[in-house]
Parts: sequence; structure tokens; C-alpha cells
Amino acid sequence: FHNTRFAMFKRGNSRRVQREQEKKSQSAGVVENDSARRDDSNSLDDDSDIEWDADFFVIDDEKAADNSNTTTFQKPNVNFSAKGGHKSDLKEILLKGISVHYLSTVLPQEMKHANLNMDEATINDLEDLGSKEHGLIRQKGAHIRCPRDGKLGAAYVDAILDSGHNKFVNRANVMLSYTWGYLVKDIIETLVAKCKEDNRDTKTTYVWICCFCNNQHRIAETKNVSFEEFRATFSNTVTGVGTIWSMFSPWNNPAYLKRVWCIFEVYTAHKEEACAAEIIMPE
Repeated sequence: FHNTRFAMFKRGNSRRVQREQEKKSQSAGVVENDSARRDDSNSLDDDSDIEWDADFFVIDDEKAADNSNTTTFQKPNVNFSAKGGHKSDLKEILLKGISVHYLSTVLPQEMKHANLNMDEATINDLEDLGSKEHGLIRQKGAHIRCPRDGKLGAAYVDAILDSGHNKFVNRANVMLSYTWGYLVKDIIETLVAKCKEDNRDTKTTYVWICCFCNNQHRIAETKNVSFEEFRATFSNTVTGVGTIWSMFSPWNNPAYLKRVWCIFEVYTAHKEEACAAEIIMPE
């Protein structure tokens, strides 16, 4: 186990060094044409470098075990633009993350207001997609129009932006791989500890977390999709973010390793050349 963790950490570091070298080359004006095209993908009018042919969806792994391994997904509307144009920057919308600072300061206050015990609540307690009654996650964007499809009901991350708190949301630079059965407290504390370990600023470390960054309103209404569609979509997400932290908890019997989709996620991240994959654990 420790050898695997070291190998993933070593590989992640080498990829970060490679990306830093590419950035230096870009600033010197000596990048290859294909690297330049990748850099151009940040343009608000160009998402052609990302293949979003597969539907965008998320696994609710806790419920999947009770529903014959069904998988739910969210399909964005490519033609809708929140700014009134004909085409929104779909890639940027789908890759928005929430700062660790927000998760460690504002989210606990929202949980307290919703009468959720911080020491006991899991992600499943924040949102039950099998219930018609909105939980904390869906409630936040219930009366906001989604910038992804123009319909009423927005993702949690989009609701933060709609409230004007732009400093809490930006393009994700970390993707968290985890299970909905984890304690919210453990997730937050693990993210904060990882930032401290890596000398990261929690205010500028933006994490893509499926429960907050996918539109759970749409996911509650969706159908099943194939494994191949999930594989293609997850690959686009993890390579778009570039860094994935796989959370193992508890360390001596990780629930993560009992979820086939979690194992598939870390496998996919580890094989992608453009992604740095690391394992993180609660203290």
C-alpha cells in the first residue's frame, strides 16, 4: 500500500514538473502548436479541445449499491448561454471548483443552520437524491436558473457564484475522489491538512467535488448511462482538472476500496499522463 502511494506521489510530482516546464516554454514563445492549442482552450468561446460527446454525470455510490448499480448523469445543454450568447463555455462551467476555505468556514455554518451535526453528518445526510424534499445541496440552488441548461434549479457551485461570492469559486485545480458515505468533517479536515502539507493557500485551492459541482437537481431526474459513457466523461473531467486526490478513510479499512467506481476513478487518473494522482487520508 505504501509503495503504491509513493509511486503515485512520485508520478504526480514528475507530471507537475513537466507541466511547469511547458508553462515556462509557453512564456518563452517556444511551445509546440498542439500545446498552444491546449492553452487556447481557456478561451470563453472555444471548448473544441474537450470531447463532451458523452453525457456528464456523477455516481451516487452509496445509493448505487442499493439500486442494482444504477448510474445517474447530467447532460448539459451546449447551446445555452447564461450571458445571452449562442454558446457558453461549457468546459469552464463544468470544471468550476469550490475553495477549501469556503468548505472549511461557510459550509459548516450552513450545516449548523440546517440542524446537521457536523460530527456525524455524511454527504448522504446533506442530500438524499431519492427524496423529493431538497437537502442542503439542492436547496441552495433551488430558485436559481442553471447556467448549464437554462432551467430552474442550479448546482451548489453555481449558486455560490449567483450570490456574488466569486472569490469562493474558480476553475478547479484539484479533483476529490471519495464516497458519499464519508463524514463531511473528515473531508474538510483532510483537505485543509493536505493544503497545509503542500503549502497551498486554502483560499486559492479550488476543489471539484461531485456532490457540489454537478447539478443534483438534474441528477435526481436522470436515466441510466453505459459504463463507456462514464469512462469517457470522467476522463475529460480528471484531465481537465489535472490533479486528483483520492481520499482513503478509515486508513485501516477504506470504504473507498469497497466501491468499484472509486477504484475505477483512481485507476483512470493514474493512467492519464496529464493527471497527477495522490492518496490522502484523515489524520
